[in-house]
Amino acid sequence: ATPFYDGGFATAVQLTTGPGGDVFYANLLTGRISRLSYCDGCTNQAPSAAITLAAGSTVGGPTRTIAFTAANSVDPDVGDTLTYDWDLDGDGAFGDASGVTASRYYGDVRGYYVRVRVTDASGARDVQGMGVHVDSGTADVGLAFDDSVDTVFPGAPMTYTLVVTNHGDTVVPGEWVYTHLSPFIVDASWTCVASPGASCTESGTGDVDDTVDLPAGGSLTYTIDATAPDFPQVVVSHASVYPPIGYDDPDFADNDVQDVDTVVDDRLFADGFDGT
Repeated sequence: ATPFYDGGFATAVQLTTGPGGDVFYANLLTGRISRLSYCDGCTNQAPSAAITLAAGSTVGGPTRTIAFTAANSVDPDVGDTLTYDWDLDGDGAFGDASGVTASRYYGDVRGYYVRVRVTDASGARDVQGMGVHVDSGTADVGLAFDDSVDTVFPGAPMTYTLVVTNHGDTVVPGEWVYTHLSPFIVDASWTCVASPGASCTESGTGDVDDTVDLPAGGSLTYTIDATAPDFPQVVVSHASVYPPIGYDDPDFADNDVQDVDTVVDDRLFADGFDGT
């Protein structure tokens, strides 16, 4: 590239004009876009705003938190203090955040145009924006739920095992796992063990009602201990898992499972009636 500006700040290439007649150029030495403005008799020059994604964020993807940075913004007046004002939800109004970096959780499946307004101490300002979008993600998550028996005696202990598995190849944050244990069961409590990279609540009482994160191939194992009712009864319990908002599960057949047990009267096996 052949330099045509050899000022004290940078070497400039690739000139182009912008709104208001300002001239923008690629700053060969700093790797930034700089601006030239004409101001007859002015002592202050406006800053040049810049916006980009912060490390770890992506332009497209499922519902997620997206972080932005305006750290590449510059002011030709050395020593000027810059302030930053953000429009993160794309509604055209600033005031969603301040500071050189900002982030927001994007939960609706659509596009957003995010802008930052950079202002110097004299009130001169510049605005830049960029688009991001939220797509429907895929969450192929299923479960298995069983207590390994079909019959149980009144008042006997019961142990259910609930295994939740991410069968897909992407991380799924915010899955909802819950149970609807039979109302005849009493004293229910549970624990959860997560595979590497997965997360869940370690323990609880009553029904499981948990928001979990599952990496690709990850799993969670809940152990639910309870006591059977003290009278003959059919005991029906359910376990379910559902994807977070913005995700589609291609196979809902394994998202809801029930376990059925029969509480049998053990008087048939009392003294003198041992069945022999």
